[in-house]
Amino acid sequence: MSFPGKVELSPVQPLPLDIGIPVTPNEKELRERRRFSKLIPFLYTVQKWSILPFGCFALLHIPAVVVMPSLSVNLAKQLFTMGRCVYQAPGLESLMIWGSLGVHILSGVTLRLLKIYRNYSYYGMVHKRTRRRKSLFAKENTDDLDPSFGMGGITSLLGLGFKGSYISKILGISPLSFTGYLLLPVLAAHINDMRLLPASIDGDSNLIDVEYITQALAQHKWTTSLGLLALVGLASYHTIGGMMRYLKLYSLRSRQWSYALVVGMFTVAGFSLRAISQLPLIQGYVGKRYSVYLA
Repeated sequence: MSFPGKVELSPVQPLPLDIGIPVTPNEKELRERRRFSKLIPFLYTVQKWSILPFGCFALLHIPAVVVMPSLSVNLAKQLFTMGRCVYQAPGLESLMIWGSLGVHILSGVTLRLLKIYRNYSYYGMVHKRTRRRKSLFAKENTDDLDPSFGMGGITSLLGLGFKGSYISKILGISPLSFTGYLLLPVLAAHINDMRLLPASIDGDSNLIDVEYITQALAQHKWTTSLGLLALVGLASYHTIGGMMRYLKLYSLRSRQWSYALVVGMFTVAGFSLRAISQLPLIQGYVGKRYSVYLA
């Protein structure tokens, strides 16, 4: 029995359909991807471990100028002088401050530029990674969190679930990276005021002490106090957030403790600034040199 319009089917050789879109990357793209796959993890490792010498400097410097003045200004002066004898020793300053900090910053900036170039070469534009939004009351699985999430936002801190930060949505970078970029000019201004400027005038910065901050607060109250508080706040967030990322501490309790440490450091810094501001202005030759530095 036959049907009108019946068509006989027969097997044919399968052929690829060419519509102008390459199925696999070409050789040049494969070489670039292999290069990125090796270079980016290497720079991550360099950025991670290069900050350790600067961390040793911070352990000597921060207790003397941020924590101890809130308890005893005289003891803070002694700790500051003792610490300066260590990290300003020949060779150590280049390693602990300039070398460590410079490598950390350069590797981070290079990583960002490489990622921008990689995304542009892959997608033809600056690609922003999107995150899946979760319900505010969904149970949080810390294994699914992005490593750059770090300390998270207010909703995650309150236990209401993950919600991507506005910084990540708008700029395409994590809050950890964003605070690092904000920290750069503040830290550069601090190093210039406390180390480079006095050295350019007198050849060294040996006269700089806790009383120098007292003089700076007297002559430039708001810029000095706001600058130092911004330095402490940004450095605390960036340091603690970076440690959380490297140690993979993403639980709610870890983030709560981290925010408590940041707020605690900021609060203690405020009390220390108040104690330092109440010191009498230093007189004589040293006081005159301070006025020249701050002019």
